[in-house]
Amino acid sequence: MNFAVVKIEGVSSLESILTIIRESPNKTSETTSTIGEATYKVDLATNLFGIEGFNIGMTENLQVDGNPISCTGVSIYTERAKRPEYWLQSTGQLKANIDLINSFQADFIIYELNSNVYALGSAGINRVKALLKDAFELQSDEMITEDFKISEDILYWIFKRFIDTPAESLLNDEQLHVTSLESYVGKTRDKVNAMRGEGDGISVILGTLAFLFNNEELKSIRPTIQYGNEKLLIEIGLTGTFKLWGNSYRGREYRQQEGKRKELMLALYVNLVIIPLLVRSYHENLKNETWSKHLKIDFIKRLGERITREVASVLDRIEKVPENPPVDFGELKHTQSELALDDVRELIDDEEILPIDDESEESDKNLLDDADKR
Repeated sequence: MNFAVVKIEGVSSLESILTIIRESPNKTSETTSTIGEATYKVDLATNLFGIEGFNIGMTENLQVDGNPISCTGVSIYTERAKRPEYWLQSTGQLKANIDLINSFQADFIIYELNSNVYALGSAGINRVKALLKDAFELQSDEMITEDFKISEDILYWIFKRFIDTPAESLLNDEQLHVTSLESYVGKTRDKVNAMRGEGDGISVILGTLAFLFNNEELKSIRPTIQYGNEKLLIEIGLTGTFKLWGNSYRGREYRQQEGKRKELMLALYVNLVIIPLLVRSYHENLKNETWSKHLKIDFIKRLGERITREVASVLDRIEKVPENPPVDFGELKHTQSELALDDVRELIDDEEILPIDDESEESDKNLLDDADKR
C-alpha cells in the first residue's frame, strides 16, 4: 500500500474535520469548457464514505507505541474532468457524463497530535493532497508534506548499516534493526525512466553500485525493519510517498487487526514510530562520526572490491565447466507438436508474472494541478 502524510495547517482541530464529515459528506460541482462556438459542462462529485473497522464521523482514541492520539477514519472519492478534446463524440454531441470524468479514491486516518491535525492517506502524496483539497476545501499551501527530510544520504546510510553491521541495532537505547534489503529504485540520467532492482544480497549491491558509478540518483530503498517485536517491509523514498506490505508484518501489536484498518494502522505506526527512529539514528551516527562522507567513500570502495571477488569467483567456476558437445539435431525425436498438454500447462504454471502496481507520480502531479484549478 502506498501512503503519504500531510500536516493540515488550514484546520484548527480534529473536530473541524468531523463536522464536515457529518454535515457535508456529499458535494457536487461543475466545470465548463468552450469547444468551437458552444460551451459544455461536466458534473463532478466528491463523496465521503466509511471504512470497515472505523465509525464514520466519530472520534477514536488510540495508543501508538505508548503515544495517545485522537483520530477518525474516512474514505474520500472525487472526480476530475477529462481534457475537453475528449468530451465530444464523432458526431459532435457531448458524451455521457460518466465518460467525461476520471475518478479517484483513497482511505484516510485523520488524527490530532500535539495540537496539530494530520492526514494519512493510502495513495501517493499528490493524490492525497488533491483528495483532501476537494473533501475539506483546503488550499495547497495549507497541506505540508511530512517527508521527514529523507535524503539520498540516509538511503545509503541504511544500505551501509545492513551490509556492514546487520546484527547491530541502529540505536544504542532501542532494538531497531534492518533485517533485509530487498530492492532499490533509481532514476536514469534522462530523468524519465525509473529502474528497479529486485531481490537481496549481491543483486542489490550490484544494482545500487551501478547507480553510483553512473552518477544516478538513488530514489528509494525497500528494507525490512524490526523494532522490538514488530517487523515490517517498507519502502522509503525522497518524494513524501512511502509504501508498506501488510502481509509482511510479523508482530504482536497489530496482529488482531484486519483489512483496510490493519493497513492504515500499520502505516500510522511506520509514520509515527519507525521513520522517526530511522532519522534519529542517522543523525546520531553523523554526530558520533560513525557515518560521514569519508566513510561513505570507503564503503563504496569496499563494495567495489566485493563485487570484483564475486565476478572472479563466477569466472573461475565457468572456466572449470567442460564445454558441451555439439548437438545432432537430426537425432531429436520430439517436435513442438508432440509436446504433451500437461507439459505445456506445467511450463505456464512455472512462469511468475509480477504486476507493476506503483502509482505514477507524474499523473498524480497532474491531478494535483487540476485540483488547484477546480
